[in-house]
Amino acid sequence: MAGLRFVHGTEPLLDLFMTTVRMIVNKERSITPDPAQEVQAVLTSDEVKEQLALQPRYPPEAEERLLYALGKMLQEEPPRAWSVLGAVGEYGWHMRLVTGLSGVRALREIHSVDGYIEHITRVLTPAPIPVAAPPSEPLDLPLAIGYLDTTWKVKTGRRLFMGLQADSCARLAQPCASQEEFNSAMSALADVLACVVPPSTQTPPKFGALAALKKGLPQGLPVEAQERIKGAIELLLTLNHIRHGQQHGDAKQKAATAHRAPGIPYPPYDWADTWAQVVAVTRGALDSIREEMLAAMSDHGS
Repeated sequence: MAGLRFVHGTEPLLDLFMTTVRMIVNKERSITPDPAQEVQAVLTSDEVKEQLALQPRYPPEAEERLLYALGKMLQEEPPRAWSVLGAVGEYGWHMRLVTGLSGVRALREIHSVDGYIEHITRVLTPAPIPVAAPPSEPLDLPLAIGYLDTTWKVKTGRRLFMGLQADSCARLAQPCASQEEFNSAMSALADVLACVVPPSTQTPPKFGALAALKKGLPQGLPVEAQERIKGAIELLLTLNHIRHGQQHGDAKQKAATAHRAPGIPYPPYDWADTWAQVVAVTRGALDSIREEMLAAMSDHGS
């Protein structure tokens, strides 16, 4: 697939592949679970052929060749949501769908060849090798927040954080020895980051404070500084995905993916070490923003 999209004349096959992906997703959605037995979903080339007949574009002989090539492509794709079971006739095939979070469900938000390639790339990209979190002190995170807030005020004339709750800030200085304590600390971190005030508003927005900040950085920042700050904000947004996935079962898959970017091991085996990793990533992101603001902007009013 990755190479075929650059080959002239393969557009019909690529279009058929994406049509089949959508059929696979719809087939999985129609499954009725049975607690007494495994429910298998099967897709056949005849079903794909029927879909083609709804909007005929090719002669019958070309359709047969396309279906045969499609079966070969499906069989050769890397880790996937299906397994080809066998051939039917000269050109036909049938395959079993692999359901569940890591199977068909992972394809639900894919609507293009490029989106599929990005998905497969994420699946095949190995997670960063976990490294021990650097030594930290309990107050490292509250201090990093305070330093950034002060720098922001000096450079822009207004604070970055508004309405910080003392209990949330205090929780960031506490250790985490269990999943419950980790969840509490992640919630406190989310509460603090939700107090960010983007330059375009006077108070923190009800939702998406970090995303709004990323879209509307202060005027006068060089492109390089903007890119580094946006990268730091993206890491902070990733931590929110980790928190959401840890606390909400329907977001587990997104959480597993989110752990890759900052290099935090997944699944967590040591809650104290996982929290130390989160502290290190958060502190690094906050420090990156502060450093760029210090280096790139003049003091407010000067």
